[in-house]
Amino acid sequence: MHRAKHVAAAMPQWFMRFLQPLAEELQALRRAKRPAQDGRLKNLLAAITALRDARHITIIPGHGTALSKAQFKAIVLSAGLREWGKTVQFAIHPAAGRLPGQMLALLGQTDGLLTTLQSMDDALARTDVALIIGACDIVNPALAQVEGAHQRTYRVLAAECAPAIVVCNQDRTPGPSGIENPLYDNPRTTFLGGDAWQTLAVLIDNLGAPDDDSSGQAILANGADAFKTAPRVLGH
Repeated sequence: MHRAKHVAAAMPQWFMRFLQPLAEELQALRRAKRPAQDGRLKNLLAAITALRDARHITIIPGHGTALSKAQFKAIVLSAGLREWGKTVQFAIHPAAGRLPGQMLALLGQTDGLLTTLQSMDDALARTDVALIIGACDIVNPALAQVEGAHQRTYRVLAAECAPAIVVCNQDRTPGPSGIENPLYDNPRTTFLGGDAWQTLAVLIDNLGAPDDDSSGQAILANGADAFKTAPRVLGH
């Protein structure tokens, strides 16, 4: 510290006047990052609370699930939730993914698959949490009101009707339709941005066991470290 002061004192005044605005800008950026980090932790805690309190959870995977290889984590998370006594089902929309049937191919070995739109509607009508993983257009309520070239040829899932909605998407960028998804701004939606694989890994690590009342406390205790997960292993 003293050495730094001596170095600063030895610098020409014109150079110090040049550095001062840069230092102040850097400090402002650091202060600005803190609220965003706090908001991310708050959203993560809200998502864990919603999953713990729910009795019925409907998972809706999309193309982002395949891109991040998050299907493996989704299966692990669903198994953990079932240990809590939750009913967990996967709503496999026929148009989810890059090609029709992609999600079914990726998740075909897990339990609780819903493959008809009627069964998905029934599940969402009674679900407590709609957990969206890497999906946009198939849960975009705005598409149901669009006419013309952008109108989809398949029916959108009514995820917005769920009492609680957790979205694990990379960002808020619109899907192939190019239409903004108002579901992200739904007051019942908790948006967890970033890589879906990493997000699900954090949820799994912090969900805890059914007889453990301390889940979520690690998030508050560790702060940003709660988002530090083990390195990716291809295929896991």
